Amino acid sequence: MKIKNLLIGLMAIFALNAACFAEYDPKAIKAYNYGIDLTNRENYEEAVKSFENALKIEPSFTDAYYNLGILYQYLGNQAKALESYQKILDYNPEDYEVIYKIATIYHNNGEKDVALEYVKLIPEDDPNFGLITKLIKPEEKEEIDEPEEIQEIKEVRKYETYSGFEGPTGVARDSKGNLYVANYSDNSIVCIDYNGERKTIAQNGAIKGPLGLAIDKNDNIYIANYESNQIVLIPQTDRTPQVLPFIVKKPYFLMIDNTGVLYVSEQGSNSVSQHKLELE
Repeated sequence: MKIKNLLIGLMAIFALNAACFAEYDPKAIKAYNYGIDLTNRENYEEAVKSFENALKIEPSFTDAYYNLGILYQYLGNQAKALESYQKILDYNPEDYEVIYKIATIYHNNGEKDVALEYVKLIPEDDPNFGLITKLIKPEEKEEIDEPEEIQEIKEVRKYETYSGFEGPTGVARDSKGNLYVANYSDNSIVCIDYNGERKTIAQNGAIKGPLGLAIDKNDNIYIANYESNQIVLIPQTDRTPQVLPFIVKKPYFLMIDNTGVLYVSEQGSNSVSQHKLELE
């Protein structure tokens, strides 16, 4: 199965009202949102860790268990998937969608007697009963497919506003979900992780009037230094700023395409220049 074939765009959205949000610790929600972002980036191993972190903070966060179940199924760990789904039933024994998923795993593992016990828990008027009729018909030999695409990750989202900057301009996110903000007036670059914790990764020195930010596939950061007519690189390895040998005039916005070309809009020359990056 190829990762590129995943139909992330088909993910169902599960909205919680304000009262539901109030039941969860904000740090658990942030870890959960981070897991959603990592799933969108197809970084499934890290997404699992993030959902697990949310559950360490809020053990009753059933949507996190649901998403873990789907991810574990995709990653081939059926035992962990069953464990995650079973946790949901501990909180809601009548979640027939989850019961259907458990029955399907047991059926496909050849444990049809166990699968049938779960099937009996689903009322005949429930939509999930119709989906699982093959499990209760011995003459049917077709396997019920486990989800090969991550189509139904449930999403919880609580949007926030980050404040306290000094003339914020460019923003960008790396592959791990960290947010980077360029502080124009403060000549700094700030990193915000999924817990909301901030860290200044570069300030003054090579950073002079930062505007646009861009991040390549290796999580190296590129900065449009408006005041010094430079493009600055902050490598992912040691975070030591380096001035790149590109000739630019008042660089403003940056973009990197999937071939490793950096595009720079230059206010000083009313142009957009292209520069090939050396990426591994």
